[in-house]
Amino acid sequence: MASANGRLVEVLTAAVMQKEYRGVADPDQAWVLGELIRYLEHPRSGALEFSDMGPRWVSVRDSVGAGTLRATDAAAPEIVGRFDALVRFAGLKLGRQLGTEIVPALSRRELAEPATRTQALVTQLASTGTTTSMVR
Repeated sequence: MASANGRLVEVLTAAVMQKEYRGVADPDQAWVLGELIRYLEHPRSGALEFSDMGPRWVSVRDSVGAGTLRATDAAAPEIVGRFDALVRFAGLKLGRQLGTEIVPALSRRELAEPATRTQALVTQLASTGTTTSMVR
């Protein structure tokens, strides 16, 4: 999640995990952390939503619906990248609620070679009209 919004979500998640689940011994530090959390949880902070699949989403969605999306379509990698960002966002949000780290379940190869995962998701999207992911 390379966007500024994604970094805010990561900061918020780390702050909540520290304050609510690990604890903060110093009362002043706990207060400052609480204020940061309160600020980031405000709807205007932009840290709590994933609202955009990108400008190419509609054309890719329509191509999937029509059965015309090809694995070579230039917009497909962008959309599956946004899908991965959505999975990371959902994992961070769920992790804050559960008090544990929720991360995408990726193979060692996918971690070492992200393009491999992108191509597999593009192929899946073109052939089945779906993308899937797992979290742990």
